[in-house]
Amino acid sequence: MLDHALTKAVVDLFLTKLFLNLRDNNPDRLPFIEQFAPIVGDSVPPVLLHLIERMKRNNRWMTIVNHLIEKTDELALKELISHLIVQAYLIGKEMISQHENQFGFLIPFVITYDLNREEPFYLHKRNVESIVTEAEGIGIYLHQFILYHPKLSLRQVLDIAHHHPNSLFILCVEPQTITLNVVQSLKPLNHVLLFLQMEPYSAFQDALSLLKRTRKPIGGFVRIGNQQLESYLTERHLSQLVADGIHLQLLIPQRQHRFDQTLIEKVNQKSPYPVLSVDARAMVQDMGRSLFGIAREFTIYSSGRCVADKGKTGFLNNRSLLNVLKEIMPRKIK
Repeated sequence: MLDHALTKAVVDLFLTKLFLNLRDNNPDRLPFIEQFAPIVGDSVPPVLLHLIERMKRNNRWMTIVNHLIEKTDELALKELISHLIVQAYLIGKEMISQHENQFGFLIPFVITYDLNREEPFYLHKRNVESIVTEAEGIGIYLHQFILYHPKLSLRQVLDIAHHHPNSLFILCVEPQTITLNVVQSLKPLNHVLLFLQMEPYSAFQDALSLLKRTRKPIGGFVRIGNQQLESYLTERHLSQLVADGIHLQLLIPQRQHRFDQTLIEKVNQKSPYPVLSVDARAMVQDMGRSLFGIAREFTIYSSGRCVADKGKTGFLNNRSLLNVLKEIMPRKIK
């Protein structure tokens, strides 16, 4: 494995040349990516290598990448990808492995903050900022927020992101929370990936019109049950997303629901519309398996209740993150 600083320099150089190749529609762009991968060896996240294989087998994947390159600010996209590779994957994975060996239990790669309106509220800004700070200390640099609770606003989470430039923040937000002030706060934050709720669709479109001027990568998301899944995979819905400049949708299953992965994969491979549909829960599980050989979910709810991937529950209230992880995460098998 390369030194972290050297790896970051190599990644930055690679991304600069890659974007140049993509913008010029260079036919050698895939071989270029493949030639880069061995340079950094196991510093490349498996998910990116998987994407390369998909692009080789199916030109539609390259179409999605091309659209993303065309419509997104290059610096913002480079910083986002560099963050994922160097900080979240390379440094984070190394720190997590070290702390797992030290403490004897699994540590999640991603923390999901599910801030719903159904539970009492505990996760005020100061609590969340404390969690993020402690998480970074043990190698967790990916934070996914599902923001449904008015007591923690998007502006407050963006302020937390501003003070934690080493972490990558995935924010799923309601479209009516997007204002001109939010757009201004978002502009300098290239380590934030924003997903807008797609219902009601008219509000989704209004929020997009405000955000397009930032040229940030933007996706759509929806939280649904199994019975609603197919309606978000129809050609009508996907064609509307493409018309609105969206090429990535995050599908978040309601509690106790599991999506048909075969159906999602079939649509991703065969639909004529360049939209990538991702099961949010399966994505977190797959990242854990590809990086560490075992899935490791960890979700914090509005009340401070925490749930691990095996369903074991603990409470964060007035306790350290490390103590809760020790209580509910599976033991590390030596």
